[in-house]
This record gives sequence, structure tokens and C-alpha cells, in this order.
Amino acid sequence: MTDTPTPPTTPTPQTSRTPVKVAQSASTLLRAGTAIMLIAATVRADGSATTAVTIKDGAKPSQRGMSETHKNLDAAKAAIMALAAKAEKLGWVKGGGRGFSRPDAFTTLPAAPKAPAKK
Repeated sequence: MTDTPTPPTTPTPQTSRTPVKVAQSASTLLRAGTAIMLIAATVRADGSATTAVTIKDGAKPSQRGMSETHKNLDAAKAAIMALAAKAEKLGWVKGGGRGFSRPDAFTTLPAAPKAPAKK
């Protein structure tokens, strides 16, 4: 009887049992001074997508407008990019960062606050 070596086994890849998540929304953020413009798209139950522009300026209440319905999320994303390009031509700046830092509230580590007196 001869001993034959067993062929090496390759591990089988594990398949994920969780479904792949499909994007349900898309958005872009633009700033101008203290104002913030959010151009967002959300997918509806029937597969179509809705885009809307929301502007928030300081303490004023936010305003929402320019709502549109699109065939699907890809069409809505294209509309978002077109609206963002138009907004940039009007002076809005793309990006979430403000471009400046708030001044430091302290320069050394503060002492721990005292515990409240027990009653």
C-alpha cells in the first residue's frame, strides 16, 4: 500500500447572507458666508427620486424649495450636480468645512469641577 499525499484544499469563500444596501439618498453641501445650502435627493417607494434645495442662514428659519421628481436616483444625482455647478457660479462654495476655527476657550487644562454637595 502506498501513501499518496492528499491534495491541498482551498478554502471556499464565504458568501454574505446580508443583502447589499442600495443608496437611498444623495446630497451636497454649499456655503456662502453664514448661509448653508443643502441640495438633497431621496428615493421614494415607487423607485423615483425627489430633489429639493434647503437654505439655512444664521438664526433665520430654513427655507425649502426647487423640488423636482426624477425617474431614479441616478437622474437625481445628475440634477444635484447641475444645481451645485449653477450655485457655484452664483458664489456658493462646495464643501462642509467652514474654513476657519473657533477661538480657543482655554489655553491650559481646567481644574475638575467640584461635585455637588450631598443633601
